[in-house]
Amino acid sequence: MIVELNRTIGTGEIDQHGQPINLIQIPNEAVESVYYTERTPRDSVELIGNRLADRNNRYCTESQRKLVLSSVAYGYEIENNIN
Repeated sequence: MIVELNRTIGTGEIDQHGQPINLIQIPNEAVESVYYTERTPRDSVELIGNRLADRNNRYCTESQRKLVLSSVAYGYEIENNIN
């Protein structure tokens, strides 16, 4: 996703490469898939999972899926077991 910097919200935080961390607002209905990896903090996975499971969820998905390193290609694939 490419967004003009003046449309972002600065957090005041810096990433591990010294770059500022900025956020963007996107409509809830634009969220069709949510993925995480083994490096995603467990509390973040649980927080997002709870939001998606909420009956007032306005996202276009109700669950998240775990990505794991592919055993046959460079990149990730969706894990068969949902955690």
